[in-house]
Parts: sequence; structure tokens; C-alpha cells
Amino acid sequence: MDVLALRHPGRQWATISSVVVCKRHLVGASELNEDQAYMHTLRFLLERLSWFARDSSVIMTYTLARIVRRELAKLREYEANLRGGYDCRIHWPALDPKGGRIDQPKRIEMLQAADLAASATFAAFNPDKFGNVETRYLHELRPRLYRRGLSPVASYGLKMHPWTESTKAAYSWVAAL
Repeated sequence: MDVLALRHPGRQWATISSVVVCKRHLVGASELNEDQAYMHTLRFLLERLSWFARDSSVIMTYTLARIVRRELAKLREYEANLRGGYDCRIHWPALDPKGGRIDQPKRIEMLQAADLAASATFAAFNPDKFGNVETRYLHELRPRLYRRGLSPVASYGLKMHPWTESTKAAYSWVAAL
């Protein structure tokens, strides 16, 4: 799961877009292995970033965190493949042509905010040691979740992968956000 917090001049503080990979539902839903699902997560995140930037008429710079160094080369190669014409819906003119940066939350406040959103998202989808999940945090963040017009939050602000009948049934509360 990758979460991103963005500054937006027309809103109070930030807009949040999360990509949630439902690993338990990947089996049978697609032919993706875990590594490929991770790359798809980046693609989904870049799509939403680019749409948000396009709609805001800005060139978006972005910073990723919690990237394992050995995975960095894979991410860079995958992003280069996406830029090279891979079939995706990323609006490249709205993203920094140099690509994303990598840094740590302890050094960048907005990454700390993204960590808060990531923790809220994690708690909503992953049971604690007692088997409980906490969706209330995401309900509280609902006004900050990225929406385009009247579109459902699951299209932009909380991208679920895979978004199949089984995940829709398992996480039916997402549609109410």
C-alpha cells in the first residue's frame, strides 16, 4: 500500500490518495505476483498524481518513502517503461519529467502526514492482534480523500486492487466513503 499526501492551494490543507493492494484477494483475481502487484501500485499512484496535477494545472513533483534500496532500481526501471509508452493512463505532462524523489518521513513533514494517512488506511484493512479493524480513521479523513467531481472515492482517493466482486464484498464499507 502506498499513500500520498498532497498540497492543494484550493483546499484547507491536503488531499490524500491511497492505493490499497488486497494481497489476500490477488490469488485468482489476476496473474500478478507480489512484485508485479507492487509495480502496479506505483502505476496506480502515478495515475492519480498526474490526474490531480492536470486538474490543478500544475507540474507535480513527488517523493516516495519507505523504499528499500534494492527495490529502487526496479521502481526506476518500471517508471521508465511506463514513460516509454507502456499502456497506462498516466498524464505525463503533469508530472516532473525527472521522476520521483526518494526520502524519509523524518526529514519531510508532508511524508509524516502521508504516514498518518497510511496508518489510518492500514488499520482499516488489516486486523489487529485481536482481529479488529478500525475504519473510523478513514471516515474521519474522508473530506481529505481525492475525489474528482462526484466520482466514487474508490476511483481516485482510495484505489483498491484488485477491485473485484470478492474485494467489494469484503470491504463493502469503502463504497460508503
